[in-house]
Amino acid sequence: MRYRWRDLPLMMTTPLGRWQLFEGIQNGLWPVYRLAATTYRSLTSGLTSQYAIIGSMGKTTAFRAARTVLGLDPDRAWYRNFKTPVALQLLRVPPWQKFGVTEVGIDGPGQMARFADMVRPRAVIVTAIGSEHQRSLRSLETARFEKSWMVRKLRREGLLIINGDDPHVSWMRTRTDARVISCGFGDSCDIRARNYRIDWPRGSSFEIEAFGAVHSFRSRLIGRHMAYPVLSALALAEYSGVDLSLAFTRLASLRPAAGRLETIPLAGGAFLIRDDFKSSLETIHSALDVLET
Repeated sequence: MRYRWRDLPLMMTTPLGRWQLFEGIQNGLWPVYRLAATTYRSLTSGLTSQYAIIGSMGKTTAFRAARTVLGLDPDRAWYRNFKTPVALQLLRVPPWQKFGVTEVGIDGPGQMARFADMVRPRAVIVTAIGSEHQRSLRSLETARFEKSWMVRKLRREGLLIINGDDPHVSWMRTRTDARVISCGFGDSCDIRARNYRIDWPRGSSFEIEAFGAVHSFRSRLIGRHMAYPVLSALALAEYSGVDLSLAFTRLASLRPAAGRLETIPLAGGAFLIRDDFKSSLETIHSALDVLET
C-alpha cells in the first residue's frame, strides 16, 4: 500500500499506522537485506544446514514442526515469509547453529529463484499447491513451476520432502536429482498416516508408518491436514540424524500456531476454534471438515 508524505504524521498516531510505516521501510530496504543475507549465507553454508519450507498453504505449521523436531524453539521465530523477513530469518541464525529453517512465500513470477539463490537449502519441504495466488500466477501449473525454483537449487546429496497426496507437489520430484521422501495418507507414500481420529479437545491421534515400523502418535494439532507437517518433520528428522523416539516426543508437544485451528477454552466450558489468520479456499474447506468431524 502506498502513502503520501503528508499521511506520515497521522500514521504515527496509531499502532497500525506505525506498523505499516515500519513494514514500508523494511520492504524499501529489501535489496540491502537481500545482499546481506546472500553474503552471510554463502559464508555460513558449510556450518549451518538451512531447510526451506515452501507451498501455497500450511507453511507456518510445517515451519514450526520442522523447528520443533530439530530442537529449535518454534515460538522464537520470524513468521513473515516474504522479502526482508526472509532475509532476516537467515541473518538471525548464528554460524554455530547446526540447523536453520526458513519459510518462503511468493506472490508473483520470478521471485522464488531469487530466494533460492539466497537460502541455498540443504532440504526443502513442499506443503501443497493451491489457489492462493490465482490472480498473480493464474494457474496451479504456473504456481508449481514458480515455486519449484527452490527445489531446483537442491544438490544431489540434499532432500526433497513432498506432499505425496498432491499431484502438483509430486510433480516437483522431476525437478531435482536429490533424494525424495513423500508424505501423506496414500498407499504409495514413503511416510504414511492412517486411522486418523480427532481427540477433542486435546488434539488428534493416528498411526504413522515410517522407516519400516508403525508408530502410534498423539498430536495437539486438530485437523486431518495437520498430519502432513508432522510427517514432513519426521522425514527431516531422519535426514538430520535426530533420534526417532526423540523426534516423536518433540512433535507430540507441538501446539497449533496462533490463528490456525487453535483451540481456546472459554469460561463456560466451551471451546473456540480460532482459524482467523488468513484463508485460501482450500484452508476454509479444511476448517469446515474439522467441524463436520
